[in-house]
Amino acid sequence: QMLKSSANTIIATGLDYKRALDTRILFDVSKQYFDISYCASNVNQAICIAKKILSNEGLIIITGSLYTVAEAREWLGIIG
Repeated sequence: QMLKSSANTIIATGLDYKRALDTRILFDVSKQYFDISYCASNVNQAICIAKKILSNEGLIIITGSLYTVAEAREWLGIIG
């Protein structure tokens, strides 16, 4: 709900981690708060979707656990 003031689109995704929230649950909840919701099977797919729908003025915000951010950094080629 806090992100709603900064974004109108969300891409729900999950991790291959036993304690991760089921992606479908996150997707279903996100539809209540965002105008547009997508569901991705993994972080890489979520980043690909984000890049396809991003406008010139757009911004990709990656939130979640440290595991999510680490996986996203890897896919984006961010070192350090």
